Amino acid sequence: MFARLSAALLLLAALAAGCTTAEDRNPSPDFAPVTDGRGAGEVLRVRTGTHADLVILNAGYAAGVRPGMNLILSRQGKAIASLVVAEATQDSAAALILDLTPDETVKAGDSAKVKTVVP
Repeated sequence: MFARLSAALLLLAALAAGCTTAEDRNPSPDFAPVTDGRGAGEVLRVRTGTHADLVILNAGYAAGVRPGMNLILSRQGKAIASLVVAEATQDSAAALILDLTPDETVKAGDSAKVKTVVP
């Protein structure tokens, strides 16, 4: 059942991001580490769902965003949520909300950056 739910969520993420076929997703064959400010974008819209909400971003493979990446969502310099990228296209991505600060909502224009660990 979990595998079927995961597959359905990925398909929903792809459809929400405007993808309909594997060719539309245009996946990058290589992992591209984020070292130059790439991997950042903004929220275009939020698709509310029965079990999970999808955050649609204006950053995709071209910006270094890959499925499975963890992102930090912020507004006016304050972190408000953490996301995980479910699907990406060349120019956009769909992410699931992992954690949200109480009394906050995700809004269009919020800033997303790849979560990094400082040693």
